[in-house]
Amino acid sequence: MANEQTIPLGRGGKYGQMTVDTDRFQPHVMAHVFTYGLRQILNDAIADKTDDDGKPLPVEDLVAKATKRLETLYSGELRSRADAAEPVDPVMAECYRLVKPVLQAAAKKAPEWAQCPKDEKDKALWVLTTRAKGRGEAFATWDDFIQPRITPDIRKQAERRVKEAEAAKAAVGDI
Repeated sequence: MANEQTIPLGRGGKYGQMTVDTDRFQPHVMAHVFTYGLRQILNDAIADKTDDDGKPLPVEDLVAKATKRLETLYSGELRSRADAAEPVDPVMAECYRLVKPVLQAAAKKAPEWAQCPKDEKDKALWVLTTRAKGRGEAFATWDDFIQPRITPDIRKQAERRVKEAEAAKAAVGDI
């Protein structure tokens, strides 16, 4: 059976999609595709080469950002632009859905909220990062803030929710 992958064309599939049979690739082509994709993922991690003040980051900080992305991949976590900080594993994704809104609400209550630049895309993340830097910590992504807050209790709650959703889906069946 063919190993088919559906590839969106353009951001969010703006131009449609294409089905690719990866079994048809020669081994050296498949190796190139893999290497190119991995290089792209690691370079995406350092796309923003400046700190919050617009000053260029030193090379060590850029390497640290790329290393963090690689460690995230090693841990089994995948992300895409559409689900920027949400892992593929359904239980971990549910953990993120439980923790992130709590952090967002806390950020909105912080005094830094009023200081956030108007053009900032993610005000809550900006506030959390600013507060972390004030404590001498180097958090920069939602993953940095969410992962340490996934307690065993939150994981159990997420597992229960995932099981309930699966049971509901099974009960409803196909339409």
